[in-house]
Amino acid sequence: FVVCLSSSLHQADEWMRVATVRHWSMPQCQEWQQKYRPKVLVSDEMKKKKPTNKKQVKMEEESSIKGETDCEALQRHGGGSGNKRDQGDCVAEFLIQIMIESLQRLESQDGSNPSNDSEELRTKAIAALNQGTGVLDAAGGSGYVSMALGIKGIKSTVVDPRESVGKLPKRDRKVWNRLLRGMPTRNRDEDNEVVLCQPVVVPYDSVRAWFAKPPPQHVDTSFRHGDVESIPVCNEEHDLLRNCSAIVACHPDEATDAIVNLAIHQRIPFVVVPCCVFSRYFTYRRKHGTNLPVTTYEDLIDYLVSKDESNIQKTTLPFEGANVALWSVFK
Repeated sequence: FVVCLSSSLHQADEWMRVATVRHWSMPQCQEWQQKYRPKVLVSDEMKKKKPTNKKQVKMEEESSIKGETDCEALQRHGGGSGNKRDQGDCVAEFLIQIMIESLQRLESQDGSNPSNDSEELRTKAIAALNQGTGVLDAAGGSGYVSMALGIKGIKSTVVDPRESVGKLPKRDRKVWNRLLRGMPTRNRDEDNEVVLCQPVVVPYDSVRAWFAKPPPQHVDTSFRHGDVESIPVCNEEHDLLRNCSAIVACHPDEATDAIVNLAIHQRIPFVVVPCCVFSRYFTYRRKHGTNLPVTTYEDLIDYLVSKDESNIQKTTLPFEGANVALWSVFK
């Protein structure tokens, strides 16, 4: 049977003929909903919560396109300025640590005695990450990971197709500008005491571009990027990618596949923290060794690891939201 919504019953009679009349009871409707649109449990608190600003309304609209509820999207991204800064700091520090381990391994293979001086190793790791064009912050959005890298003395470039690429929210931008001017900031030491620190900060660059390749043609990005056709692509032929020291990506959404594929192909050290699954967009994804579609976060992690199981490793980072880091420095 056919269902038609019309402003006039008279018009509906002219446009269509009812072949079979069926009436569904409420239990039948609920059964259909559970079968074709699985119900996701949402807490009472989330049900009561209404959109209070344009940013939250936009997140809910995007979440519906991803096939998630607003509750799931918030849990995945671990939203909020403070959480974003924590996420950026964790990812940046983790990148340094895996580079330190890589340098120690190389020293052992060369037959020399690996250094045990943590400060010396950290200095060497930061120097390695500053080679060439530095770290490439793929699909980096506002630039929280690059902000954290800059605070640690590492140069980087945020690559994102949004007009606001690399533009931190006002509150964080003030902190960043104070750091760039060399003004001391308040931090807390191990005893939770407030201390003033004056770190050497390296500013980051921003490039508005798609990473590796534009999104698939069937993915409508015009609701976020009105000038989608004029946005350039930062691929393996771009100077940034040819000369970068590493790639980082925290919650890169649609760009996740492209980032991992390019890093594997070019053998570039990378850290990627996947987030949303986008099962409705990327219908070609299949669970490793099966013909079943990738529909859950766990499926996505396994699918990405299977691209290069001998090199890609998995680590859970200590922050809220999707926090499983996939990484490799390649042998």
